[in-house]
Amino acid sequence: MKDFKILKLVDLFKTFYEKAGVDYNIMRKILQLKLTMDGRRVSSVMGKNKKQDETKDKNNYLMLLAFNMFISFFIAMATIIRNIPVMMATNIVIGITLFMLVSLMISDFSAVLLDVKEKNILLPKPISNKTFNAAKVTHIFLYLMGLSVSFSVIPLVIGTIRYGIVFFLILFIEIFIMAAVVIALTAMVYTIVLNFFDGEKLKDIINYFQIFLAFIFAFGYQFMNRIFDIGIISRTEYVAKPWHVLLPSMWFSAPFGFFMDGYKQPIIFVLLILLIVAPVILIIFYLKIVVPYFEKSLQKLNDNGNSISRGKNKRQDFIANIICVDNIEKAMFKFTQNMIDSERSLKLKIYPSLAMAVFMPLFFIFPRIEKGQNFITSIRGSMGGYSHLSMYCTILLLCFCTAFISNSDSYKGAWIYKALPIETPGALFKGAIKATLCKLIIPLYIVESIIFLLINGVTISLDIVIMFFVLIFLALLYFKLANKTLPFTVKFATSDSGKLLLPSLVTLLLLGIFFGIHIVIKGNILYRLIYAVILLGADVVVWNISFNIKWKDVE
Repeated sequence: MKDFKILKLVDLFKTFYEKAGVDYNIMRKILQLKLTMDGRRVSSVMGKNKKQDETKDKNNYLMLLAFNMFISFFIAMATIIRNIPVMMATNIVIGITLFMLVSLMISDFSAVLLDVKEKNILLPKPISNKTFNAAKVTHIFLYLMGLSVSFSVIPLVIGTIRYGIVFFLILFIEIFIMAAVVIALTAMVYTIVLNFFDGEKLKDIINYFQIFLAFIFAFGYQFMNRIFDIGIISRTEYVAKPWHVLLPSMWFSAPFGFFMDGYKQPIIFVLLILLIVAPVILIIFYLKIVVPYFEKSLQKLNDNGNSISRGKNKRQDFIANIICVDNIEKAMFKFTQNMIDSERSLKLKIYPSLAMAVFMPLFFIFPRIEKGQNFITSIRGSMGGYSHLSMYCTILLLCFCTAFISNSDSYKGAWIYKALPIETPGALFKGAIKATLCKLIIPLYIVESIIFLLINGVTISLDIVIMFFVLIFLALLYFKLANKTLPFTVKFATSDSGKLLLPSLVTLLLLGIFFGIHIVIKGNILYRLIYAVILLGADVVVWNISFNIKWKDVE
């Protein structure tokens, strides 16, 4: 294993560990293994589940730190270099840093904090509990300090150049305080969840955090550009508000206001007291109460809560009996829906795209409302009164979701397909695509349609129907072109995204053609009716030819 340079720094404290009763050599070896695994773990913000080249010695943790520094550069450039009070600038930087640290700890580092397997493996060996805990605590500290420094180093350098050594000293000390606070907050969140729910529910919550982070990193700039006007922080004076005491970022920015901006308002002293007292109370509470209960609660992670409710089974049976023609198709329909519900890696891959499918059209039409201007009127007037045609973006993103149902973390169970008496795999593909349409694609399209119907009225109903037929056509076509393997038979880490390039280009080209035709005929209801009938016929044809698949055609 690689001997990490950070371990040289840990070696300086060897005497301290040994006096505490820790077997330092064993602890160092465990720590070395943990750091190696950190380098292999792919963060949800760095494109989790992308194909990895295992022949190359890449450290994904270092890539995550570099990515964090890249983000912090733009945060610093947008705040610290502006002509605003130091307290306001650092409040924004520290607020974003705290949010990202807690989110990354929950989404990406949960595998370490919540690991109960390594304890069962290592403690039966001649390794003391004290040595094991020392390795775990040191690892958590090193990981979180890396994240803290990566988010803070650029603002630290730029702020020091602009404001001097006082800025450096304050922020440098606060980096360590933030790390301790984040560890305590993360463990408290886990403890609260485990107190009320089983381990499966906690894993689901972590999965939702991963999905949220992936969405924010991929598309958050779109929201920021439209809902956050950087001009509002250009005011030259801090205006104190009582609710500021509820914001931890204000606690950390208070020293900058006191020592550098010269603020002497009573609330500044309150914030300074909170900065000193709150972390101390939080850490004591964490060590005395949270840690003992947290260790006991971790055993709940061995509980499985994945049972499917009887009511859900009845709904699946009801829908399957209506839209599926044979038992194999029905079984595949229910199996696919259950996999979409339970496969966390699949959710992480699909759900950010689904969320973007809903929000992307709104990015194009969301106006900057001036004072006295009517919101609905502004939206209706955007894109020449045809704002609902931005739903073609929704169609594109929904189509792409069909490619991912060939992936699964449980791919080793694929032998069951050939063990069963299935004459042709067409029924398997048909059940899978029907389940995907009913579970993901059609419900989201209905939601988007309702939004635009509320905005533009029922006059766009025919356009909604036309775009629905386009959606079905392109979803089937993309599924046909992109899926050469049976559903849930390919490991995520080995899936080749390069194979999706041609299907994506074909789908994008056809979408552009359909959109162009729709634009040309948008003012003529007769042409639109004819267009809708043609699209319906095309859907029927594509459906009938998409599932004529033999076993020899399956990869």
